[in-house]
Amino acid sequence: MKKTLALIITIFFLTNSYSAESPNALNGAVGITGLISDSPNEYIAQLKQSAEVFENMGTIVAGVCIALSGNEEPGEMMLFNYSPSISVAFTSWGSNLTNRATQRLRQELDQIRTLTGDQTFRIVLPYNGPLYETWAVRIMELNTENPAAYVNAASNLEAAYNANGFEDFDLEINQAIVAGSVPAYRAIAVAPTLERLGAAFDALYSESWAQEAYTLVTSSRSSVVTDKLYTCEQVYEAM
Repeated sequence: MKKTLALIITIFFLTNSYSAESPNALNGAVGITGLISDSPNEYIAQLKQSAEVFENMGTIVAGVCIALSGNEEPGEMMLFNYSPSISVAFTSWGSNLTNRATQRLRQELDQIRTLTGDQTFRIVLPYNGPLYETWAVRIMELNTENPAAYVNAASNLEAAYNANGFEDFDLEINQAIVAGSVPAYRAIAVAPTLERLGAAFDALYSESWAQEAYTLVTSSRSSVVTDKLYTCEQVYEAM
């Protein structure tokens, strides 16, 4: 969560060794594998037992997100894998084709999933919050003709939330680099629970401080192409 693709993320998605005290932990790139699965719990359990595979890929943090709303079909999921650089991300895609441990894992997972595609994104606005074991995200895929203005507006919106009682609300912005025919950017809103994420967006439509900051966001983007809600769970973290 037959785990289609998306996002974030997350993302993003996140535990305690990479915390708000290490804000650059998720700089670099993130790889996204889209899939469909009718056995998400089994899929996640197998990934949690596959630390060797993530170590070989040079992964910082990896997790799985299940689409709850905005999904194109039932069982839509994504696996995300944060790398410290684009170089490591590209190399990890290549190692997936030759590494024996990775090949064994893929053969096992193919029994409970259908892959829908792989994508790579460059992290433009890093996630600076704590790393959770489970969390919620809303991911928008969008286009903008003024990336700098959009990223600045998103950063200002995050700051407005943090200054008005939402210290646990964070944003991440990613740019598609080898992701096929997709919108140019992904905006990922992160909160520890679905309820907390929903409260943040309640504020967006009811609080003047949020509306003022959000006006700059909407005026700096060209179009929103997809908008999806996920729950996420961490499967690997490098200490």
